[in-house]
Amino acid sequence: MAPHIRVMEEWPEPHQAFGPWELIDAYLHEHRNQTPRGTAEFREAVTALDACGLLTASPSWNHDALIRQATAPPLDGLPPYGYTGSALDAAPVSLAYCLSLVNNRTGRVGEALDRLKAARKHLPLHLPDMTAEARSLQCSAYDRHTLLDRSSGIMGIPAFRSLTIRDLLEHAHSDGGTLSQSVHHLSRFTAIGAPPLPGDFTGPDAETLADFEPDRFDLAAFDPGLLGPGTLGPLELVLVAGRFGWTLKRTYDRYAPFRCLGLNVEVGEPTRHEAEMTPTWYDVVILSEQLTGRTPALSGAVTADHIALCSEETDLSEAEVRERLRRYATLFQLQPEEGQKAS
Repeated sequence: MAPHIRVMEEWPEPHQAFGPWELIDAYLHEHRNQTPRGTAEFREAVTALDACGLLTASPSWNHDALIRQATAPPLDGLPPYGYTGSALDAAPVSLAYCLSLVNNRTGRVGEALDRLKAARKHLPLHLPDMTAEARSLQCSAYDRHTLLDRSSGIMGIPAFRSLTIRDLLEHAHSDGGTLSQSVHHLSRFTAIGAPPLPGDFTGPDAETLADFEPDRFDLAAFDPGLLGPGTLGPLELVLVAGRFGWTLKRTYDRYAPFRCLGLNVEVGEPTRHEAEMTPTWYDVVILSEQLTGRTPALSGAVTADHIALCSEETDLSEAEVRERLRRYATLFQLQPEEGQKAS
């Protein structure tokens, strides 16, 4: 069996037929160096696939065109070892894939398209139309890392992905700029098909975040176990403050403004009595319904049995547990039950 067919047998998803650039991709993965034997094997593989009805039919290319392309110099601006599966067979080639080809030195999307257009080709290549605004987009390695998902598509073909608050923070942190700069820069890529950002970044909250420069605490705050899922409720407020050793007010003031980027803020600003409270791990355990320090949060009536379980879990006395619950009663809307453990 020809090596190219063995490569195709390892494709992660079933195929009805292979396109010409996908075949070239398989050939280049097997033959980094051109040899007469490799060319002959490729011709044999193409003939066999065609006989089995596994080549896409098109009057715009034939077997000879495939062989000429396989033995021609690699297209300028593309990896010399392969063309990312069927990416170049799309009509038109996806804008996300074009973005992935932007040169790190020049950085403009239009220049990546111009290189492909000018390259000598023996196979059809349908490039997307772009506005002047889209062509002028400057795209850095940080931008591509943030905007593109290389793991979800077939054979790793890049696709645009929906961005989260943490993605925006990571971009700003890596780029050495402010959150506002990253938001406004990345929002321009909606002109070439990138999804909208998670929020509109307008209003008083956006003004508060205008000069926000993310640090390692901010990246940690938006971990999946904290604010990453997109909610700032009373338990999340306590979790983040407890993790960093911050007061409730400091934590609320820093992260509540992320409402303008889609954060669902379900807790009000801490009261004067709550503002300077710094949660401990005892509080995190006691204020979670399952005593795990994870959602769901404790709320409503708190039974004597639950208070007893809190005491056992934390080695605090039941009186100490009740005192802590009273401190957080307004924030969590708690009604601790007084009395002894039910029999």
